Amino acid sequence: MKKLLGAAFAACIMGTSLPAAAQVIVTIDYRPPETVQRVAIPVNPKEDRLKVLIISGRNSYEHDWTGVNNMLRNMMQDSKRFDVRITEDFDQGTLATLKAYDVVLLNYSSRWNYADPVQHVWSDAAFKALYQYVSEGGGLVAYHSSFTWGRDIPEYKRLIGGAMEPGSSRRAPPGAFPVHLVDRDHPITAGMREFVWTYNDDM
Repeated sequence: MKKLLGAAFAACIMGTSLPAAAQVIVTIDYRPPETVQRVAIPVNPKEDRLKVLIISGRNSYEHDWTGVNNMLRNMMQDSKRFDVRITEDFDQGTLATLKAYDVVLLNYSSRWNYADPVQHVWSDAAFKALYQYVSEGGGLVAYHSSFTWGRDIPEYKRLIGGAMEPGSSRRAPPGAFPVHLVDRDHPITAGMREFVWTYNDDM
């Protein structure tokens, strides 16, 4: 079960024959809109749930990462399957901290803007703890903008399967394209239908 969530993005293949434009990097004075959300209710420790740690604390300017963290926590806990905690400071993260959880979800980006030359990354010890946690069987989900950094950290890039390269990485191609499922028996894709992606988003 620990590795099922970490395989979420590897269970389907997206194909298109249309050309795709390179990611446009913009620099504007922008802040995400304020949102009003309900606060997650603590889970009774007696309930037998999978324990999830969301690692966050920084992200790019257009991502409301604090609101997203709360939304993800509510969604997962509402399923009655997960007990979710959030940390906004993993700079000195340890293996002992991570091993208290079944799954780690990364919702982090090291730069305010993708093209910023300066970034905020965790300590070497924290990276080592994350790598060891996964190598020992811990579950890992890299969520959305967690793919927008790490291009200059080879081991992190290998860990999550890739990273965005400003000026060359591509977003969804113009128009629509089909999403074809290659493994319908996988627990992640079981019950999913094939569909046509029509949104201009990171696919």
